[in-house]
Amino acid sequence: MIHLKAAPNSTYVRHARRHAHRHPAAHLNEAREFDWGAAGWAGLVAGILYILVDSTMVALFTNNSSSDLVRQIAGIALGPSGAPPTTYSATVLFAATVVHLPLSLLYARLIAAVVQKMAPARATACGAVLGAGLYALNYYGFTLLFPWFAIGRGWITLAAHVFFGAAAAWIYIAETGKTRYSARVMLAH
Repeated sequence: MIHLKAAPNSTYVRHARRHAHRHPAAHLNEAREFDWGAAGWAGLVAGILYILVDSTMVALFTNNSSSDLVRQIAGIALGPSGAPPTTYSATVLFAATVVHLPLSLLYARLIAAVVQKMAPARATACGAVLGAGLYALNYYGFTLLFPWFAIGRGWITLAAHVFFGAAAAWIYIAETGKTRYSARVMLAH
């Protein structure tokens, strides 16, 4: 009996090549390597959006200053003297940036590591849950070291953290999906 090997250009392979451009999400569950650059961008963008969302919601829904969050974060670097009720200044903004951006990069990379093999909707939902976990860590765990964070507890800060997690996950998946899809389309042709 003679066994013939399937030709490399079998019907399945031809079908997959022909339809690869129509179904870019079909390969989402492939093994993905961690993309440090995409996770970094996710952290940078989500970190900036977090500050904007929190500050805007504080201004809209409370009588507090929209700069309270920035002053709380600055207090990590400057000590209690940098935390509210200190006045807002360039030094406070610089200290908050030096603390907040590296934390955003770290948190987004942790989120990206968890969601990297998920479909976009699931990754975004998982990122939101992880953002809620970061809220608990930051505003209940770290208050042992930074007691002035306790004044930031509430639904606005929780919502901003949920938004951060969802945004970081979505941006990471979008960035990695875009580059992988482009590479697949180029290889298919």
